[in-house]
Amino acid sequence: AETVGIFARQLFMGSTTRGALTDHASSTQGGVARIATTFAPLIGGVVAETWSPTAVYKLQGVFAVLCAASTYAYVPHISSTQDLGKPNAKVKECGPNQQGSATPLSFVGVMREHWPLLAKAVVFVSGIFFFRRARELLFSLEGHARDMSQAEVGRIAALSFLIDLALFPVAGIMMSTLGKTCTGGVYFLLMAVSLVVLSSGSSAGFWAFALLAGISNGISSGLTLSFGAQLAPSSCRSNFLAVFRTLARAGDPLASELLGVVTNAGSLRLAELLVASIAVLNACWALACVPEPEQQHALPKASLRHSWCARRFGALVGPDNSYAAVPEISSCTVGKSVVEPDLQGDVELAAEEPGTSTDLSLERRTQLPHVPCEGHVRTS
Repeated sequence: AETVGIFARQLFMGSTTRGALTDHASSTQGGVARIATTFAPLIGGVVAETWSPTAVYKLQGVFAVLCAASTYAYVPHISSTQDLGKPNAKVKECGPNQQGSATPLSFVGVMREHWPLLAKAVVFVSGIFFFRRARELLFSLEGHARDMSQAEVGRIAALSFLIDLALFPVAGIMMSTLGKTCTGGVYFLLMAVSLVVLSSGSSAGFWAFALLAGISNGISSGLTLSFGAQLAPSSCRSNFLAVFRTLARAGDPLASELLGVVTNAGSLRLAELLVASIAVLNACWALACVPEPEQQHALPKASLRHSWCARRFGALVGPDNSYAAVPEISSCTVGKSVVEPDLQGDVELAAEEPGTSTDLSLERRTQLPHVPCEGHVRTS
């Protein structure tokens, strides 16, 4: 149920949000999930102590029904191929895909067509899942190796998770300003430092690990959700995300197996240093090989110069440097010159010098009648 819910949220955000809004929405969802995992056990404990353990399950069932009802009542229906950059956002699922066929890409078709992108992205995201799982396991493994009580390990882990909880707003800011791959690189480097400090074997090193691991996980709140939502092509978003999440979740069992095997064959210190070296390699991979989702589906650079203005007023930026005018646009202003479109909505715009940036603004038609047009505003 949790996996299906995460997939649904990622699919919904990929279809309804763009850019910084996706980053902040993803980090907020990550923060809400952390709040739930922090305080839900406390509420469940009080309910079980006051009434009975059965009452906890009944309370969960009530919350599940309320969540399902609110979802059906307030969340609008969307198509999994919806693309905010298209003039008609709601495209049928069975519409043509990138290959021009009449049916959407299957799971195998997604892997064949997008395997270079999937390979880079899966290594990046599975690394995040790997280190999140390793962090959780290392608290118990380190506490057992030091003969610490459960209360002592619980206090150290609680500090780490509270820091993790408090930093989800920072995660949204970092993703929207630095980018998701750079944020991921910082996450991996902080995890590497925390693991090296933990391998010292000192009590201060254990507390420092909890602090640094909490910071690194806090700044990655919503990172995997936002990354996948913006990376998936609109023509095959649902199947792409299904393949992407299935392959990326391999990091979870891999962390458990690697830590167990290396600790059993060698020592816990060796396992910590090995995981730290993997974190450094993942940081290099994220910064050097993984593309930003926004750049992956961006238009050619030549068509981006005035795209902010066209998007602001609802026009479509085409790959051929054209802007599909919408009926509400009545005039265009380039610098200090006002150019009126003809009845077809066509306007030719020329920059003062090739390669220079020209201020461009569009005005909405307010009192004029609604006249359909399919013209273009071209820059050259």
